[in-house]
Parts: sequence; C-alpha cells; structure tokens
Amino acid sequence: VYRYMESWSWMNSFYYVFTCFATIGLGDYVPGGSGVSNEPVVTWYHVWHIATVGLGLTLLATLFAIQQEHVEDAIGSAVSFVLPEYDVDPVVEVRQKMLASAYIEHAHDYLKLFHAIDASHDGHITYLELRNFCRDRLHLSKDNVSDEQIQEVFEVIDRRKNGLVEHRALLEFLMDKPMRK
Repeated sequence: VYRYMESWSWMNSFYYVFTCFATIGLGDYVPGGSGVSNEPVVTWYHVWHIATVGLGLTLLATLFAIQQEHVEDAIGSAVSFVLPEYDVDPVVEVRQKMLASAYIEHAHDYLKLFHAIDASHDGHITYLELRNFCRDRLHLSKDNVSDEQIQEVFEVIDRRKNGLVEHRALLEFLMDKPMRK
C-alpha cells in the first residue's frame, strides 16, 4: 500500500514499516508527505494508515507481553531447579523486617516502632494492628505471609495470651529474649 500510495520503492516501503513498528521512527519517510495542497485533508488512506499503525503496535506490544511472561516462567523454573525451595519461618521474617524497619526509620528506637504499630495509641498492640502494620508498612503480602501466619507471630509476641501486646513484650520479641516472670 505504501509503495502504491507514496510511490516508494519496495525497499523504502519495507524500511518505513520496519522503522515504524520498531518504534524507531527516524522521520526520513513520512506517509502523506507529498505536499500537494489540493488533496482532501483526511482521506481513506489516512484512516487506513492510522488504524494499521495503531493495530500493529498493539499487536507488537501484546507479543512482547506474552514473551515476557514466558521468559519469567522459564527463569522461575531454572531458579527453582538450581535453588531448592524452603519454607520461611514467618516469625523470623516478621522479626527481621521489624528490626530493619526500626533501624532504618528510628535508629533502634523500639518505642517509636511500638507506637507506629499501635494505631489506636492505647498502649497495646492488637492482632489487627500487627496485621495492618505487616501489610502496609512491612509490605508483607498474603503470598509471602498469610493472615494465619501473622496470627502465629502475634501469639508468639503475646506471651500473656490476653490479646494485647505491650512494649516490653514487643521488645523481647525483637531481641529474641524469653520473657521473665
């Protein structure tokens, strides 16, 4: 079509299509660039050109997306073949992320970390406050740590088993020290 409508050679037409769909677009060939002023402003050719380029780029983007999924799957398979899968202890993971959060944001000021988790500011941390902190601030998705695992972490921290965690219990959890009676 470009060869006929633009009077380009086969090679120039192919070159234009390649540079257009490769999104290089050097601008050395421009369809409709004849400069004749008595042509209508919009012709069927202009509509065809816009539709063809739009659909072609959409198809190309779709093919790239499909290929990327295949590459990611192949890499995941290769990594799982080389590195064995292992279960991460949610208690250890939450503890490590809390320590990192306390260090980065508060330079080991665990009281500030406690207040960051204690959204209700009542001096106690509930399971819901811990879960929200883990999801929002520690960015632990349900794929990494389930709600049941966060409940398990809460039960480890809540050594008094009253559903409320105080500052001392959080500190002992973070320092991995047993609670003194």
